Amino acid sequence: MIDKLRKMISTEAGNPSINRPLKIVNDKDTKIPNSSTIGDKFTKNSATLNGIEKPLDQYVRVIQDLNSLQSNSQTLALSKYRRPEEILPLFAKQLQVAGIDIEDLNRLNIVHVSGTKGKGSTCAFAESILRAAGLKTGFYNSPHLIKVTERIRLNGIPIEEDAFSSYFRKVYDALREGAERKIVSMPSYFSFLTILAFRIFLEEKVDCAVIEVGIGGEYDPTNIIQKPVVCGISTLDYDHTSILGNTIESIAWAKAGIAKKGVPLFMAEQDKDPVLEVVKLRTLEKNSPLYICKPLKVDPGLQLGIHSPVQYNNASLACQLARCVLERVYGQKFEGTSRLKGDAVVETDLTKLPMYFKDALALCFWPGRCQVVKYPRITFFLDGAHTKKSMKNCLNWFLSLSLEEDEKVCRILMINIIGDRNKMEVLRPLTTYEGFESVIFSTNRINSSPYDLNSPAFAMNDKGMDNVQTNAKIWTSLQETTSKSPDIVIKPNTFESIAHVDKMSRICDNRKCHVLVTGSLHFVGAILETLPHVDSMLNRSYLGKDK
Repeated sequence: MIDKLRKMISTEAGNPSINRPLKIVNDKDTKIPNSSTIGDKFTKNSATLNGIEKPLDQYVRVIQDLNSLQSNSQTLALSKYRRPEEILPLFAKQLQVAGIDIEDLNRLNIVHVSGTKGKGSTCAFAESILRAAGLKTGFYNSPHLIKVTERIRLNGIPIEEDAFSSYFRKVYDALREGAERKIVSMPSYFSFLTILAFRIFLEEKVDCAVIEVGIGGEYDPTNIIQKPVVCGISTLDYDHTSILGNTIESIAWAKAGIAKKGVPLFMAEQDKDPVLEVVKLRTLEKNSPLYICKPLKVDPGLQLGIHSPVQYNNASLACQLARCVLERVYGQKFEGTSRLKGDAVVETDLTKLPMYFKDALALCFWPGRCQVVKYPRITFFLDGAHTKKSMKNCLNWFLSLSLEEDEKVCRILMINIIGDRNKMEVLRPLTTYEGFESVIFSTNRINSSPYDLNSPAFAMNDKGMDNVQTNAKIWTSLQETTSKSPDIVIKPNTFESIAHVDKMSRICDNRKCHVLVTGSLHFVGAILETLPHVDSMLNRSYLGKDK
């Protein structure tokens, strides 16, 4: 029964050597099947279709207005965080202009989660459990993979375009009027979506809202929340260092900023000693009880819906967050939580919790995280990873599945790393595996058109091909000491990247192809957006040589 339900859900849903020349595969022969048809599909939201001007529909206009607020480039993000003390007071004014009182948010019974790795998965697990308990849930997360509506979910399902457009227009027009009257400036892209999510959850009267932090915690717009039911911190690591600082202590300080007086804070077990000390100090300052969650014990009878060994950390944290809501708000009492070393460490025993906890963990589906998409000759393994440790975990997950194959396999890597990450450190774990026959570096673009309004890349400055070339050069420099180097392929968009994989699958001696897609979640989303449009190409079966 669980397998059947899971299937139903899944269908919805500074080195001098860097500058040396790259070894590039001559790929002029790669053809793009039905490229004109694909192009039309990908640019369907353009104002002109087949030479005839059409009025843009409501949702497309909404996306255009939303993208006009985009301030996620490094320069603008840094300028905002140079005056972090101004962020939340400004956001409070923007909320008020949008018709939301901060006190209203207390009615949402909020689960507030920060972290570097796994906070989205933790939120997804927690939401799944709370929904299985019979609650009407709201879930706000970022980034989106394909459509912005994914960020705001009701009962686990992205809000419909029409409803999104209707709520958007009310909030946007109120804020635009406030800006024109110089009452308040227009919010940034993320701040606006946060306001919109709060408005939707309030009007839809959700029983509980799971809110994922954007960047950091202390100065994140979501930290306007004053009285959450419970807070959580997933695994911490180095990320957004230009904003949060380049030490693990400064990052932990920011992430623990979501702690609130009298509100329990559960944190996943950490492997960096300074993290615990910093979080302890912050929770003491804020008078917030702190609990450390041991990972779930591996249960042969449980396959997590987000399937990877590291997800046992996130699942344990999620169980405690959901349990806390059900106990504190709804008066339910549970066994299944053992407290070790006083009250500081907790261990979750699923056998003593209601069966719906286990079912919800098994049924949880979170696209782009440890996701497998199969075709006759090609299997895509998709998992966003943006730190050194998360990339190690990603590679281990991929190999644990790929190496199970009895048949010979051609392994390919597709990747794009964007933003201010230390790209050399993020790429380094992947270069330790010498089994990749080809590495494809691509932009986040679906195709070369600038009109992909729904694409996550549309509103993102990923520096295009310059960024891709940099990634490839760094990879090449890391490969200098290895005995075997894969072919390097550089592509301008995801469609041509997949077309290249298809070509390889037809000339690799009857072997199946396993493709690891990783790096930026925006890149993973772009691949997921492209795949449905190339089904016919990837579903063709070839026996022997290409025909």
